[in-house]
Amino acid sequence: MNTYFRFGWRLFALLVLATQIDPAHANLSVYPMRVAAEPGKHAEFRVTSQSPSTQFVQVVIKQVLDPGTPQEREIDVAGGARAALLASPAKFAVPGGGSRLVRLIPLQELSEEGVFRAYVEGVGAEANESSVDVDVGQGTTASLKVNLIWGVLVHLLPKGGEMDVRLEGNTLRNAGTLRVGITGVAECDGRDCNEHSWNTTLYPGRQLNLPFERMPGRSVQLSYRLSQDPFQDKAQTLGP
Repeated sequence: MNTYFRFGWRLFALLVLATQIDPAHANLSVYPMRVAAEPGKHAEFRVTSQSPSTQFVQVVIKQVLDPGTPQEREIDVAGGARAALLASPAKFAVPGGGSRLVRLIPLQELSEEGVFRAYVEGVGAEANESSVDVDVGQGTTASLKVNLIWGVLVHLLPKGGEMDVRLEGNTLRNAGTLRVGITGVAECDGRDCNEHSWNTTLYPGRQLNLPFERMPGRSVQLSYRLSQDPFQDKAQTLGP
């Protein structure tokens, strides 16, 4: 017996079920899902329709505060001259099987790298809905309609951004103005290095404890990537 539900599910159920949806069956696709915008330049992503019908789309930008911490939260971005980031266009139509380029334009210079999300959502009769069948027990399944919202992660870079990570005892502190995406770390005694798996992010003004106890007199080799070069591996030796 199939039971069809549109409403009544709790929020935590929606979050779990959303992970079971195949994006290939969504009415819209968005690429890339992570971009960086520099002062005086814009970033961009493309929205593509997977439907034969025209779809209407809106883009809403939110700022991420205290990223990478338990206090991480999002707030609406102020409009007009106070806006730090603008989506152009913010509302548009995508013809069936067509696509539209969206530009993300920095309007203010930040003192350190900021993090935003550009939410892309279909609106109106052709909203970007997908469905998933879920076993709810006792041989019963539920088909749930979910309106998919894509969230493009946007890194807004400061002018003349600086990467400056410092080793202080067993702690790394980001004294620079750029986010540092750590991909690995090693403790070194001369050329003899003991590598440790570590995948984390160190934002400006934040600090992290090393995943090991560093021996006195030994240096630390940090492997990392920056938002403006997301596929370029970099390395730096810190200490002793």
